[in-house]
Amino acid sequence: FFPALPSTYFASISLPCKEFLFFQEALIIDNYIEFNEEGQGGAKGRLVRLAELCDGKVENIKFFCDRDYDEFMQIRMPNNVITTDYRDLEGYVFYFRFIEKSLYLGLKTNKIKPSALFESVLNISREIGILRILSLQKKYNLPLNQTPFKKHIFKSNGNYKINLQRYLKVLLQKVNISISLLDSIFGEFKLIKEKYSTVHSKYLIRGKDAFYSFEHILEKEGFKHNNFRCILWAAFDFNEISEDTIRLRELLRFITNK
Repeated sequence: FFPALPSTYFASISLPCKEFLFFQEALIIDNYIEFNEEGQGGAKGRLVRLAELCDGKVENIKFFCDRDYDEFMQIRMPNNVITTDYRDLEGYVFYFRFIEKSLYLGLKTNKIKPSALFESVLNISREIGILRILSLQKKYNLPLNQTPFKKHIFKSNGNYKINLQRYLKVLLQKVNISISLLDSIFGEFKLIKEKYSTVHSKYLIRGKDAFYSFEHILEKEGFKHNNFRCILWAAFDFNEISEDTIRLRELLRFITNK
């Protein structure tokens, strides 16, 4: 069972696969599986609830979903759930080699340095990721998904950055948290940032934030394309990152019985 996955994700993996059930298509289950009692809703919440019901009772079923920020929130998954190695599925594509390939082969350009683009995307989305963890841990319920951050991105010394404090101010206004608390909450952000300073960015960044940054930076640099995401996914090659995919390979072993 999967929640929602890009249909092209396994395209580069030529394997005899068992039958997949993508959870958003399993509509009948929506009528019987309630949201996770801890408040985790949506496709993943129902998937986890179903996994809990099957755990220890059905051996030939596995569930696969994003890792999200579960470990930062001390949320444990049932034994029959395999999560992504990184924060989410998109973490597998944000490697320097794929960024480089998407520029040279996809966009056919050397106008922008792959290293500068890669560093900018990771730095911006890492900041947003830490802000997401802060919102979850402190229960601020900041509307990050509904509040674009591109207007707070700026270029400095060849790299793009985000004015996080200004973005945080907008978020606080949207949930009616007094602006007088801005400095205090931004101080909490800096503490969490320091606490997780040694954590790899792939465990912190949300894939959609990274894609959003990737697209916006390319647009700011004058590139035009109707789907930058497809270009980056087209550069993805599972065989080039297999050493970093312990959990994904566990899933593939289950699928192929190898």
